[in-house]
Amino acid sequence: MPLKQTEVTSPNGHIRLAFALDGNNRMTYQVSVGDTVCITSSLLGFTAKDGVNLAEGFKVINTDFTTHDETWTQPWGENKNIRNHYNEMAVHLSDTTNTKLTLRFRIFDDGLGFRYEYEVPGADSILVTDELTAFNIAQDGTSWSIPANYDTYELLYRTQPVSRIDNANTPMTFKTGGLYASIHEAALTDFPEMTLKNTGNCNFK
Repeated sequence: MPLKQTEVTSPNGHIRLAFALDGNNRMTYQVSVGDTVCITSSLLGFTAKDGVNLAEGFKVINTDFTTHDETWTQPWGENKNIRNHYNEMAVHLSDTTNTKLTLRFRIFDDGLGFRYEYEVPGADSILVTDELTAFNIAQDGTSWSIPANYDTYELLYRTQPVSRIDNANTPMTFKTGGLYASIHEAALTDFPEMTLKNTGNCNFK
């Protein structure tokens, strides 16, 4: 069965993100930089209590594409003027229970971000039991991170192969080939901070 796939690129065309539903209608994404795959096909979604489904069995209802370009001024920092320039892809999905899920991807010339937006019929909140969001790094390299710790960030950074990381607080920075990248969180609303767990080789969730 062919994958249902849609793509969005950075404004300069250098970074490409492909979203797809796999054979079980699970949500996945893949990231390429230039001609090189940086993040191989990786799962998206959550599991939750009380039968709430934010993981599989979805179908794409529609997909919106937009472009945004503005410059704003910050009161302090290394750069006074910040250009906020990205291409956005919003993938709107639904399942048989009419749960609505939007995956919003923003691709910049120097990176990308994504977030989940959901509407569950009859629920104003949900209890997430597991986050499936994965980062399957395509090849091994050098990493810089601190161990996952819920009490403090005052720990020494480790320099080690990506494949040797057992767990890490974000940001986790790594270099593979000539590419430097960092995985981090932002704009958390009623949600815990992120840590990364190695699920085998250079795969993390």
